[in-house]
Amino acid sequence: MFVPQNLSNEELLQAYLDLQARVTQFSSIEQELINMRDTLDQELEVYKRMNDFHAEALEVGDVPELLTLTAEYVVDLFECEMGYARVSDVQSNTLVADHLEGGQRNLADRHVSGFRAVRAGTDGATPFAWHEAAERRQPQSSLTLTVVAAVSEVRAGTYTPFSAKKAALFRLFVESCAPYVENIHATAQIQHQLETIRKSELEQRRLSLIATTTHSGVIIADPHGHIQWVNDAFTANTGYALDDVLGLKPKDFLQAPGLNDVETLRNLSRALAAHENVSVDLKNLRKNGEPFYIRLNVTPVFDPEQRLVNFIGIQQDITEGKVNQEQLQAQNEELTKINQELDQFVYSISHDLRAPLLSIQGLLDLIDLDAGQEGNAVYLKMIAESVSRLDHTILEILNYSRNARLDVHPVEFNFRTYVNDLVADLSNLRPDIAVRVDWTGEEVVRLDEVRVGVLLKNIVSNALKYSKQGQEGGEVVLAVQVEQDRCSVRVSDNGMGIGQEHLDKVFDMFYRATQRGAGTGLGLYICKEIVDKLNGTLSLHSTLGEGTVVEFTLPQ
Repeated sequence: MFVPQNLSNEELLQAYLDLQARVTQFSSIEQELINMRDTLDQELEVYKRMNDFHAEALEVGDVPELLTLTAEYVVDLFECEMGYARVSDVQSNTLVADHLEGGQRNLADRHVSGFRAVRAGTDGATPFAWHEAAERRQPQSSLTLTVVAAVSEVRAGTYTPFSAKKAALFRLFVESCAPYVENIHATAQIQHQLETIRKSELEQRRLSLIATTTHSGVIIADPHGHIQWVNDAFTANTGYALDDVLGLKPKDFLQAPGLNDVETLRNLSRALAAHENVSVDLKNLRKNGEPFYIRLNVTPVFDPEQRLVNFIGIQQDITEGKVNQEQLQAQNEELTKINQELDQFVYSISHDLRAPLLSIQGLLDLIDLDAGQEGNAVYLKMIAESVSRLDHTILEILNYSRNARLDVHPVEFNFRTYVNDLVADLSNLRPDIAVRVDWTGEEVVRLDEVRVGVLLKNIVSNALKYSKQGQEGGEVVLAVQVEQDRCSVRVSDNGMGIGQEHLDKVFDMFYRATQRGAGTGLGLYICKEIVDKLNGTLSLHSTLGEGTVVEFTLPQ
């Protein structure tokens, strides 16, 4: 790099002003990262509150209570003035129940068209500025759940209309609420039927007819818990016919060790032994091994002399609600991970970007104090090195940002030419190291060219950078194998290697296994993120003092 030997005061002042501008720019980037973290915190809070809703909804016992809970959470989760939830029976065209939260109950007919009428001001009520509505009907059910979020024109300036992302989240919320309505309604029907059956042994005959037509699985067992009869819904849900399970206990084929916590199973056994009603949520296995969730209600049936004659078990499939809850939990954990990485990212970037700038500032101050031209040249060289480190850090940040934001864009290109050109460019880093490319298979591939370039550059430059200093025989070998459905690259060197205590951390953000060189610790982390984005695999093997092997495979 050419370094001017003589700089005037005006040129030094201009360089100082340029650096000040860069400091301001980097401060702006730092603030944007902090704002991004705040946004992720807000989204994480929404998912946590949705998770709270599902936890409460699983405990709700009737439809009006569920609709009250739903309307309250609509106002809370989606930050609107009013939340409205309604369940109607489409077969009888009747309203089952509804609840309005945060507004006046003066709607024309208290359903979605009523909201549109109010918006137009046709019924004398306060017009609405905007509203978002969603409906969901469970398969094989006549019940329809309608949920609306709305804001009046009077309060329009206080609330923000739904974005596309928020509207999608609203529809997902409504979709996850619908199974609770059906389960509660089915439970109420079955409990009412069982209450009637308990009044007389003759009513037990009616149970068979009811159980045959219900969508919930029904089991009739003897006083010892052995199955005497199951309905068609049980067979459809579990895959087991009556002949498969006759004389068995449900736990003999639906359960497996470790599926449910010990306390839940203990409470179920205790209630059955005491001939008491019991309701528990269980995770079972279908005949094909697929897991599913049920809410099991067991009712003992007694004869007129209060002798136990049967147990009747009702299995309601709550898999959809449980899966939604687990997905929300997984999203919460993912957002927590992202938030933690962002905190670490902001801290490290703030430190790594400011340190070279402060060094440049100090060197410029020394230049002002040193009248000798020879000293100025040394200082300017140090400034150039600091700026180079800063530029490298910024490029790695950009690579990380692009990989996280941009979609995968595969294109066809000559991979062999691409690799040869990249090796030629990087060989200037260490002219004393021999680089060899071993090729197997086709030359043209269909991959994301930009991401593959970043991936290869990071791995090969590391192999060159951390080779043994001052020794002959240094070598880096690229073994490339291109197949019809995949492409594999193996980069090996006989350099300094990595200690075993570092191998499980080398792909962590900002982790550096050695202080040699001016790396940021982002290179291998970005490689791992790229490979994951491309649905590939990445591995690293190394022995201290002998060398390192990095291998990745990408699907075409």
